[in-house]
Amino acid sequence: MSASQRRVTDPNPVTAINRFDGVYFRILRKHLREGKLKDVDILVVSDTHGVIEANDIVPFHPPSDKIKEVEEHARISNLERIEEILKKTPYSEIYVVCGKDFQAFIKGFEEFANTAITYCQGRGLGPKARSLKDWILTHSE
Repeated sequence: MSASQRRVTDPNPVTAINRFDGVYFRILRKHLREGKLKDVDILVVSDTHGVIEANDIVPFHPPSDKIKEVEEHARISNLERIEEILKKTPYSEIYVVCGKDFQAFIKGFEEFANTAITYCQGRGLGPKARSLKDWILTHSE
């Protein structure tokens, strides 16, 4: 999941899942609270922090107006992080909720993912949010 522009401004460090406060993060938190998301690991792709886990502590920083251009060393570092995580845990599916800009930060992870990869569908916030909800509900039974 890509980091959102909307953020909780608490100056104290909080977890990534609670720091980022966009629509997709709200959907995830709601379904986590309701117990509909089980056996799911959430990774966040941030242009500032790289690939981080949902429970990693993230200090507040205001969102930038423009997503940084992806530097090759940062993309490689993100791929190494994802590969490290994938080696530890076998996954039956990877669901990607990233726009094109953030997908550039993880471009190439499909080569070593060794599992089904599904991308969030839709053009715009509403359709993508519906796609995420549908995926959660399909996988929560």
